[in-house]
Amino acid sequence: MQQQALHTLQVLVEYAAQSFRLLALAVGQLQNVTSEELAHMTQQDAELMAGRMDMLGLLVLSNHLHPSSKDTVTCLQDKGGIRTMMVTGDYHHTAIAVARGVGMVPQGGQLVIIQAKSEKQVLPRMPSRVPPALGGAKPPANPYQPGPI
Repeated sequence: MQQQALHTLQVLVEYAAQSFRLLALAVGQLQNVTSEELAHMTQQDAELMAGRMDMLGLLVLSNHLHPSSKDTVTCLQDKGGIRTMMVTGDYHHTAIAVARGVGMVPQGGQLVIIQAKSEKQVLPRMPSRVPPALGGAKPPANPYQPGPI
């Protein structure tokens, strides 16, 4: 089983390095979840509740670069003096292949890869209400904005 997972990962990396878009298809089973709970569940929550999932297959999509993309990026960099950067949700091997394909990164050039986390991953869960002993005020709607003092 571990060898199969390693082979699957190698296939993913090979396709991604050629700038293909990849969708893994998997199936799992949710236990004791009502349809109402499921309707309000995020994909990540459903995946966590399903636990073990079985991979059904890999959907490989070709998304070729527009022929003029490399010329456009080169013109912006050379004649326009514009520093190009890529912000994407793609798998990093796919993003690197696309960046190289449009000339954003010369062969042997340096890459900086930053992986961001969602608020849900970074911030502790905030209570929906604060106990009366602590003032009884609701927490701010946006955790990045301080509430009233």
